[in-house]
Amino acid sequence: MTSIRFRMIGVALFVVALSALEAYQWNGGPEDKAKIKACAGGSVSFAWSFVMGHGDTLLDRDWYFQAPGKDKATSIARYDGKDLFTTDQFRRAGFLPNAGLSLPFIKPQDSGKYSVRVKIMQANVYICSFWRTVTLSLIANSCVDWLSLNPLNGLRTVCVSGEQVTVYCDQARGNGGWIVFQRRMDASVDFFRGWADYRNGFGNLEGNFWLGLDKLHRLTTSQKFELRVDLHLWNGTKGYATYSGFYVEDVSHNFALRFDRFTGGNAGDSLSYHRGQQFSTKDRDHDLAGLNCAQRHHGAWWYRACIYSNLNGDYKVSSSAPKDDGVGWATFVGMWNVSMRFSEMKIRPM
Repeated sequence: MTSIRFRMIGVALFVVALSALEAYQWNGGPEDKAKIKACAGGSVSFAWSFVMGHGDTLLDRDWYFQAPGKDKATSIARYDGKDLFTTDQFRRAGFLPNAGLSLPFIKPQDSGKYSVRVKIMQANVYICSFWRTVTLSLIANSCVDWLSLNPLNGLRTVCVSGEQVTVYCDQARGNGGWIVFQRRMDASVDFFRGWADYRNGFGNLEGNFWLGLDKLHRLTTSQKFELRVDLHLWNGTKGYATYSGFYVEDVSHNFALRFDRFTGGNAGDSLSYHRGQQFSTKDRDHDLAGLNCAQRHHGAWWYRACIYSNLNGDYKVSSSAPKDDGVGWATFVGMWNVSMRFSEMKIRPM
């Protein structure tokens, strides 16, 4: 008789468990185990909601975070119906209605797997937990954001006005964090190109390249940047120049060059002469000279009338550029007819 009673109680509990599972359901939010990408510095919300059956009681909601490469998840936020408890890293987290979580000012180190557990009790008899999980990948806004995650030079993805853009990060020079937008290292890529190519970009990000004026405009107007120019002479001498407040205007202003001032470097200041000038190519002449400076100096640049610098000029196989059409930076060598062996232009948030 006793054994029959135990069996009947077991059946009753099983029926209650089934009814809880049937009564409870997720009502909205990201798909379970979804993979979400978001821009660092912005905000992200996991707006999960649920519906409970008649007689259900919500006990608590717990959020867990598992960093990439870690075996275990740790509790980051818990709500017991009265108070919200969060860990130090996620002190900024907030709860949305039902089981949702919001994270403002997200950082690359917030990338990882997020799981929520909703714990309910039905009819004061059966307690059960329901889970949902999502993986968040944070896209950095600059190479500075990448420094703590990967301090090596190389290709990275950054967010530019909400768009994902692949860039080359220089994490070695000047404490790192630089987005490179121009590089000359040999003669394998022709830089004597037209307006469309300079607007869209060309070359190999790990070799010789120009990132593109449209991207450069979006990058430099998203926040305040400094510019660094690195140069190598054919005799092995290295130099650099830096500028504050660098940005490039949009296509309606022909990508005019703007910056606050020259801030230093042993290569000297060969760019201030060009400040405020619109960009010119062989097929779009926006300079102030009576001739086409891009044609004259076989390049594309913010020519005035005409040059103190010409880093997109012809790549020479020696320092000699008798027609002043080489990869030039006049103040580094005190003359216009010397061509660089290497040049790199890069930007970093100030």
